[in-house]
Amino acid sequence: MTGTGTGTRSRSRSRQTRKLRGTRQTNPFVRALGARPFVYGHRGMRGAPENTVLAFERALQAGADGFELDVRVCKSGEVVVMHDADLKRMAGREGEIAALDYAELCEVDLGDGQHVPLLRDALQLGLSRNARVNVEIKSDVPNLDQLVRGSVAEILALPTPQQELVVVSSFDASALQQVRALAPTLALGFLYANEQQEATQPGLPGSGEHPRFSYVSEESLQRFRARASFINVWTVNDPEEARRLCALGVDGLISDVPDTILAALRSTPV
Repeated sequence: MTGTGTGTRSRSRSRQTRKLRGTRQTNPFVRALGARPFVYGHRGMRGAPENTVLAFERALQAGADGFELDVRVCKSGEVVVMHDADLKRMAGREGEIAALDYAELCEVDLGDGQHVPLLRDALQLGLSRNARVNVEIKSDVPNLDQLVRGSVAEILALPTPQQELVVVSSFDASALQQVRALAPTLALGFLYANEQQEATQPGLPGSGEHPRFSYVSEESLQRFRARASFINVWTVNDPEEARRLCALGVDGLISDVPDTILAALRSTPV
């Protein structure tokens, strides 16, 4: 893991970069000068069933600036919040999300009395508290077009100020290209973990990028910055790694343990 010996030089270069970025400071996903990175709860917060109302509540209660969630479409057409394609890991039973009606999903206990939420309910929970929400579109779905259109429709149903607090992310460049065509003003974040995945990035002007933490260095960050309006890094659970990324100047940290990361950042110079 990279240390912080180059922190002063990194912060200086980061500040110079931000001065050149000018009006991008109005972007709600861009870290302000002198501020810590935004911290997002990854699928909510560890300790609660992931991607549930309880997990999102706990992340916000811990002080997170927002949360990340995953979306799929169930058999009856609703956009629901779930990472996996099936229920086996989360509920210990068989059943594909795409093969179950929402009424059936509502009967599934994910633990602690939690159930599969609708995207619209998760958005309402976060945005009613002025939190940022990262909606990740899964690509291993039967009908990606349906998922993209359904997700965009839910976001566009929100008041404009709330739409501005939503970023849509995906590992699938075509999904983000479709979102941009349907809703040109929505914030986008392309996910990648390595050079091969980075090479497929869609090159959409004004969009953000979401690289894996281990792929972020001072050198690679300069490359990301040349084309992206903001950089959110996943999944950052180690305090020292959070401090390193803070010193480099990334905009956001996506974490399973937002409380731990926030505590580490409080003692980190910005």
